[in-house]
Amino acid sequence: MLVAAIAIPAVGGHGGAGFVAAADEVNLKPVDLAEPPPAEVTIVRDAKGGEIARFYEEYREIVGLDEIAEQMRTAIVAIEDFRFYEHGAIDVEGTLRALATNLQTGRTSQGGSSITQQYVKQVLLNSAGTEAERNAAIEASYARKLNELRYAMGIEQKYTKDQILEKYLNIAYFGASAYGVEAAAKRFFGVHAADLTLAQAATLAGAVQDPNATDPNLGPEHRERLLHRRNVVLNRMAELGKITAAEAAAAKATKLGYKGTRLPGGCEASKYPYFCLYVRHEILSNPDFGRTAKARLAMLNRGGLTIRTTLDPVAQAAAERAIKRYVHASDRPVAAEALVQPGSGAIRAMAASRRYGPDARKNEISYNVVADTAHGGAVSDCSRARR
Repeated sequence: MLVAAIAIPAVGGHGGAGFVAAADEVNLKPVDLAEPPPAEVTIVRDAKGGEIARFYEEYREIVGLDEIAEQMRTAIVAIEDFRFYEHGAIDVEGTLRALATNLQTGRTSQGGSSITQQYVKQVLLNSAGTEAERNAAIEASYARKLNELRYAMGIEQKYTKDQILEKYLNIAYFGASAYGVEAAAKRFFGVHAADLTLAQAATLAGAVQDPNATDPNLGPEHRERLLHRRNVVLNRMAELGKITAAEAAAAKATKLGYKGTRLPGGCEASKYPYFCLYVRHEILSNPDFGRTAKARLAMLNRGGLTIRTTLDPVAQAAAERAIKRYVHASDRPVAAEALVQPGSGAIRAMAASRRYGPDARKNEISYNVVADTAHGGAVSDCSRARR
């Protein structure tokens, strides 16, 4: 019954009564999808609003659709789901034709997923709490595909097409550790998503199909694949009349232009690493941020928090100057200093004579030498630290 119902739209084009019958047989009804927020970057700031550090599991910055270049929106729709604004909850032509082909060949040779279905898949992947749930979200089975369709129908009832496209562009993985179009634009080209050129937009649109195979950070072979995908997208945009043949040719004539802009993050990259370590420890040990250690780590690395602290850059600079006047990074003894405001207990500075880092050969220290063990350091109390 299912094979026949799938085959009918593949031949007839629009599905009609055959699709309705198939939907009834397999209980293809809209299902509400739980949508936990995608992981975002947590930013730690000093008392003046300056950035101290960033923590993340997935580097992502959520932006609105109006903050994404129009040609980026056009490129992703052209290559991933060119009927996106025309079909309903399910692209019957694309999805069911792909299912029929896969059944006939005995393997998954066509995807046929709409942008809405791809969004559903990404949500399920991002919310997977176990390896089994993750495998279920990507397994090549018709049960998984039908579940995607049910969720997609629910999503299409819940949101407008523009809202779905915005959600998809913010959750998709583009490669090079960049999640979402804003992070990808910065990582690949050093620009905001709003400022992407045609060639850059086509590059990112081409990357989402198989971001691991086209990850430009992995070497020349991967970059060549990405360049090919970019040109496929440009050709498709021209074929659909979204750009002219001349515009496509001009964009294809440009170099890939991958910059590999470094994504900031972690205490090692911070201007104030010891204070950063202190803040991180306080978050991870405070049950207000989660009942378990795992929940607190997830909150820090995925929660998109803005953490405002008491560190004063002026006081911090003074503390660092005072230490350098007497103790050098190359000295065997280590000097550490914390400036705490009387009465309030606000920490204004945390400084040490050695750089924070994992390389002992460079005289770096890989723990918080300023704090005691109760606050993430390596000594049990301040009196021992003074000795």
